[in-house]
Order: sequence, then C-alpha cells, then structure tokens
Amino acid sequence: MDTLKKLSKEKLVIIVSHDREFAEIYGDRVIELKDGKIISDNTKFEVEAQKSISGVSFIDDKIVHIKKGQQITKQDLMRINQMILDNLNKEDTIISFDDKSNTEVKRSAFITDDGNREVFKSTTSEDVNLKDYDPSKFKLIRSKMRTKDEFTMGVSSLKHKPIRLMFTILLSFVAFAMFGLTDTMASYNVITSTYESIKLLNLKTVAIAKTNINENYNQTTFMSSEDVNYLKQKYPSFEFYKVVNSRKGFYFQNIDRASSSSYNPFYGESIAGMLPIDTDIMSKLNLQLIEGRLPENNTEIALSKHVFDSIKHYYNNVTSIESIS
Repeated sequence: MDTLKKLSKEKLVIIVSHDREFAEIYGDRVIELKDGKIISDNTKFEVEAQKSISGVSFIDDKIVHIKKGQQITKQDLMRINQMILDNLNKEDTIISFDDKSNTEVKRSAFITDDGNREVFKSTTSEDVNLKDYDPSKFKLIRSKMRTKDEFTMGVSSLKHKPIRLMFTILLSFVAFAMFGLTDTMASYNVITSTYESIKLLNLKTVAIAKTNINENYNQTTFMSSEDVNYLKQKYPSFEFYKVVNSRKGFYFQNIDRASSSSYNPFYGESIAGMLPIDTDIMSKLNLQLIEGRLPENNTEIALSKHVFDSIKHYYNNVTSIESIS
C-alpha cells in the first residue's frame, strides 16, 4: 500500500477494497458502492492545525504533535498540562515516546508530517481535475506475458519437483472425479429423469399408479375414481382412463414354463388390469384393430399386441388368436 501511495503521486491508481480503514488511510478519494450504486463520494482535504509560536501543533484540542528537534516554550508546556488535567476525568491519557506507536497513531488519526489533519468531505465538481486526452496520441498497452516466458514458468516445476507435481496432478484428478460423481448422484431426481425419458422416447400413452408413502416403505396402490377426476380437472388437455379389475390379475408365466424359452424381461408376465375400450377411445389413443373385433359384452376382452406376444412367448402351442382358449 505504501508503494501504491508513492506511485499515485505520478500515476492514477484505482484500488477496489472492502477495507474501509485502509481506504481512508491511503486513499485521496473514497467512492463507496452498494448494490451497484454509488452511495458516497468523499475527497480528502488537509485541515491546518492550530500552531503555537514555537511550531507545536494542537489538533482539535485533543492531539499534540511535536516534530523531532523542535523547541517548546513554557506556554506550550502549560497548555499540554492543562489538556492532560482536563482529560483525566474523561478517559485514559497515553503519552508515547515510541516510534512505532507514534507512527500508528499518526496514521489512524490522519496526521500529516506537517502536523495538520486530513479529513474527508463530499466531493464536488471543483475537486475533480479532468484532463483532455487526444485519442490519436493515447494508446493502451496490453499487459501480456510472452508465450516463451509462460512456457518457461510452467515447466520449471517439472524440472525441480516432478514427483510432487505428478502426485498433485493425480490427487487433483481423483478429487475432481469424486466431486463430479457426487454432484451427479446428488442432483439425480426420479421425477425429472422419468419426465425426460418420456419426452425423449416421444411416448403418447403412459400408465401411471398411485404411491402411498409410509415410514418403512412406499406402497403402490391403484387410483380411485376421485383420483382420476382430480387429474382430469387439473390437466384438461390430457385424456385419463381408469384401469378396472386391477386387483384380479391373471399370471401366465409359470403355467407352462417348461415349454417356454428363457426368461426375457421384455415380455409381460401377467395381465394386471383391463381398460374399457370403444371406437372413440381407440381413436383418441391412436390404436388400430389388427385382427378380430371389439368386445361386445363383459365376457370378452381385446388383447394388445404386446400382451399377445407375451402369451405366445410363454406358450409354444399359441400361434394365433384362435389358439388361445
């Protein structure tokens, strides 16, 4: 800071700092910002102290500045003594003859070498000395290190401490890998992942279920008519159809397992529910009748192609719709 202060006598020095004390000690002008706006703009001024005939400076009747080698008079001593007596009933009085302590006092009290005091006042237009520059004669110098110097500095550590450098690189690689893995796992969201999967696969029809959250486990249940009506009201642009007879599923996986091929998770293992269907529902769901006709009473069902392929997978004697009894 002392070096920058000396440099500021010839060059403009701008410092951004959160230390208000240092800004007031070293700065000639302090501009305070908050939320991107200027809330104060103060410029430092030097206020001349009251000096005695001998040259002793009395600052605000609180501080006495006696320069090195200076002679003091009897009147100075009497005034200093009176200042001490007046302050005894107010607070402690410290008289220092230590160079380091005196330097800190002068700095914190903004006392100049001439015995005057520096204070801040609001900046006015008269306090700002603007200079006119000719753009044609003004050229900015780009601060950039030469590529050769950058390369030399970069490889210098390889030459002197290669083992420690390689060990540091290895630890950094492991740390970043663990950080990436942890961040990925922490940011995983089942709902978001399911939504992105549905959007990626461009699915038009999705089966959904209701989950009751308990203390020990989550139990999947089936939706009631009230649940379906709630979804219809909240999402009027979607079509919702309630699955019926869902608790009376028919399993066909193990009936003739010996004659089936090896297990494949692609094929379903049971019929877990049924959906009332007619030509209007088929049109909205974009379904096509491949073979046969639609059910006409409660004793008939229509199988989807996936359900039929699953039955065919587990039963070698099933080759067509007619072969299912």
